[in-house]
Amino acid sequence: MEWYWLALISALLSAFAAILQKKVLGNISALKFTVIVSIFIALFSTVLISYLNLSAASSASIIILFIKSIINATAFLCIMTALKNLEISRSLPLLAASPMVVALLAFIFLGEALTLPEVLGMLLIVLGTYILELKKNEKIYLPFRVFIDSKYHRLILLALCLMSVSAVIDKLLLGKFKLPPLTFLIIQNYFFLIIFFYILEIS
Repeated sequence: MEWYWLALISALLSAFAAILQKKVLGNISALKFTVIVSIFIALFSTVLISYLNLSAASSASIIILFIKSIINATAFLCIMTALKNLEISRSLPLLAASPMVVALLAFIFLGEALTLPEVLGMLLIVLGTYILELKKNEKIYLPFRVFIDSKYHRLILLALCLMSVSAVIDKLLLGKFKLPPLTFLIIQNYFFLIIFFYILEIS
């Protein structure tokens, strides 16, 4: 199957998931929803437990992965909180800028090169996100004003930054530390479960 079909299917599934999340979040808190999701993800990871290769995971990589899991868990909780309190059309378009932020952070911290087409692509992402946020008959500065007026838009912005940092750490763990992808995934998902249960316990 060609990559563009996979991208299209991924986009459709992501949109469908966001609609379901919004519907469920109408009945329960963002934190409880996040805990339920982490339980199902941990159960799925249990099916893959035979692929866990702890011998390939150093203590340093496990510590970094735990810190990265905290960052990612915080981002997910921010997104769910914003999604519960905002229209989908107001919250999710901002996350489309994530690849741009990831590319910038990879350029700064990992020394990855940025080509002219990639820079132009980033500018198009910014323009597209702005257009999606701009509603009919709204003033042109309003998409920027919401970050001052709405704490939920600021949560989305925070989540965007955290997810981007998390993605750069992913590359570090899978590249420099050579953590096997399935081992990475299984350990991270159990970390998520622990983190979210802890947050639920203290809240």
